[in-house]
Amino acid sequence: MLCVSFSEPPKIVAPPENSTVLVGGDLFLACAAVGEPKPRVSWTFEGKKLDPSRSQLIPGDQGGVRLRKVEPWQSGVYVCRADSKVGVAYARADVFVQVPPSIVDPPAAEVLIDGGSGSETLRCGAEGRPDPLVIWMHEEERTFLLPGDTAGNLEVTAGEASLIVTDPESDMQLVCFAVNHVGSDAARTRLKTSTASEIGVTAEGAAGEGGRPRLLGGAHITAVFGATPTSIRVSWRLTHPLEDMANVDGFYVLYRRHAPPGAAAVELDSFTSLTVLHAAATSYVVNRLLPYTKYEFVVIPFQRGSPGLASALVEAYTMAVRPVGVPTHLAWRQVNGSSVEIRWRHMREADFRGEPSGYRVSPLNNSGCSVD
Repeated sequence: MLCVSFSEPPKIVAPPENSTVLVGGDLFLACAAVGEPKPRVSWTFEGKKLDPSRSQLIPGDQGGVRLRKVEPWQSGVYVCRADSKVGVAYARADVFVQVPPSIVDPPAAEVLIDGGSGSETLRCGAEGRPDPLVIWMHEEERTFLLPGDTAGNLEVTAGEASLIVTDPESDMQLVCFAVNHVGSDAARTRLKTSTASEIGVTAEGAAGEGGRPRLLGGAHITAVFGATPTSIRVSWRLTHPLEDMANVDGFYVLYRRHAPPGAAAVELDSFTSLTVLHAAATSYVVNRLLPYTKYEFVVIPFQRGSPGLASALVEAYTMAVRPVGVPTHLAWRQVNGSSVEIRWRHMREADFRGEPSGYRVSPLNNSGCSVD
């Protein structure tokens, strides 16, 4: 009797995918493999065998791994290996664990400075993944500043995003926000001058007038999308509607063109601040934008100018428009009696003014009419 056997090297038919997960969440990475004999699947993280106390291997044909309650240190490269006596196959996935911002080095709650003759540097050290963006606000002036910005006697350093206040003539209520794509944090400080007298009501006093408490929560952006080639609609809701609905007076909508990765602070646009004076507002259309351009948005509720918590940083594109460029270096050659090959140089991606989807070739007859 003749027995015939065959073998097939391992092949990964459902590889793991690059993934982003919020800290504390669970993540499943697939790794289904086939072969004869049946391959054995194993995993490594950053070149070392996966810690079984932090993961759960999925039995059966899936061969995947489930990560439970992920922590920031679990960001990195995961490799699944499928091996048998006739071969080995690999697949990798990059995992990024997102962490909401946390201000770990806040300014003091109250700082005393010589009015008109001194300066003070206020720190606002923040941590998070991705790295948080620090935004300072002068409540009385309703001014927002980013690293590298200057407004009057206020300057935010480009590196550590510290706020330098020079020769203040009156008290100031200042707020430091730290925002990224998954959350925000805030810290307040009252800058008091030794020579200032109480004139009027500051933002701190106004926020408590009439028995109205400060806002407990903030805003959550629920949707953001290009409405036209020059406008984007932003929608939001309050994070604590039962506590804050009766106290909110309006919303600040901050926006700017998207900051490319690695751009220096001096190269970045500052935020433009729009004030929506409607306590029940849940959306706003930002106009006069550039076509097919990515913008960043933050929404902050306020009461008498005093802000609540900021939303997470959200991005969106304006809608696409007709391309402004044309292909160049057009050339062709006849392949046979019924076909030709046409070549051209690609347009710059920016000239598409939209997501590039391809080129349309329209042959013309002797009368100049399209024949496609």
